[in-house]
Amino acid sequence: MNISENIKIIFLYSSTFLVISLFAAYLPFWLHKAFGLEAKLIGIIFGITGFLKIFTNSLMVGKIKKYEYLKTTLLLIGFILSLLGLALIFFNNSFNKLTLIAVIFTILILFAPIITLIDAVCESLNKNAAKTYGKIRLSGSLSFLFSVYIIGLVIQKVSFAVFPYLLFSAFFLFFLSVLYLPKHDKYDINLSYSHDYAKVIKNKQFLIILIVCSLIQSSHAVYYSFSTILWHNLGIETDNIGKLWAWAVVVEILVFFYINKANISKNIFALLLFCTVCSTSRWILTFYFTDFFTLLIIQSLHSVSFALTHYIIVVYIYNVVKPKLKLVSLNMYFILSSGLFMTIMTILSGLIISTYKGQSVYLLMAFICFLSLLFLYCNKRFFIKRS
Repeated sequence: MNISENIKIIFLYSSTFLVISLFAAYLPFWLHKAFGLEAKLIGIIFGITGFLKIFTNSLMVGKIKKYEYLKTTLLLIGFILSLLGLALIFFNNSFNKLTLIAVIFTILILFAPIITLIDAVCESLNKNAAKTYGKIRLSGSLSFLFSVYIIGLVIQKVSFAVFPYLLFSAFFLFFLSVLYLPKHDKYDINLSYSHDYAKVIKNKQFLIILIVCSLIQSSHAVYYSFSTILWHNLGIETDNIGKLWAWAVVVEILVFFYINKANISKNIFALLLFCTVCSTSRWILTFYFTDFFTLLIIQSLHSVSFALTHYIIVVYIYNVVKPKLKLVSLNMYFILSSGLFMTIMTILSGLIISTYKGQSVYLLMAFICFLSLLFLYCNKRFFIKRS
């Protein structure tokens, strides 16, 4: 893959994670502050969206047979998101709660398959995807880092009224980044994607990795949907909340930068076990400690609970799964982790936060990670046989 194509993929990841930074760090808080939506309702909105990802992702991804269809789908999504962003700018003051929820719901549904699709774009354009994924994906983390910190400062200096303008700008940049992508993939458009899920799950080792990684990723439901609200309730200032998000991404960046030095295929069981232990520890510690500086240190574990876990399964797909089945394998990962499992965790989290008004919800996340540890250990024979 030449330098020009590298830049195009980096631009795509950067614009995508600018949008994600707005969704994860500030959208729930904006809905809560600007429109008075309670955590329980926000949890239901995000939860239902996550549940529908199972169907919408499969429907959209299932229609994609070749790379050019992949690019066209991303263009269409980017264009519609930009229009909805404009609607939020010009009409959000006149929206009633039901209309606002419908618009946000539509935005979240449209954006749901994006990570699956851009990871497929990276694999389609990059002849050394497994070796270079960490450093390519690093651009998304850097974008998230600077975005979440700078946006936090802007919101604190101006107000949350600026949020719809920021959202539209991010959507439009995403649309431009897709427009900028190459016309043809590394297979010279001869590859047709298969959508046979049955063939994918015949690989028992992949199935175990899929479940373990998806459980760990779903434990971030509180983090992505409610952490800004919970930290604000602890009296942490908005700019310091931005620093908490930013530090988590700094350590994530370090993982993506150096991870290609690790031999994932030979150490996959040990690395997964490490991920389950660190993830369980992260949420237990987040429950017990509430001061800013201790939370900042605990955020370092994001490098494992998210970054390493995500890298393991994506690179496994790039290395082991046949080219025609890579897209459907990536889709399985995202509909399970950010679809089914994340939905259940988000709805439960919203209910727990609304009922108990405290940090106890993090114990549920720790329990989910502990379950992933037990499941992995009970199935270690599938990894020992291949060593």
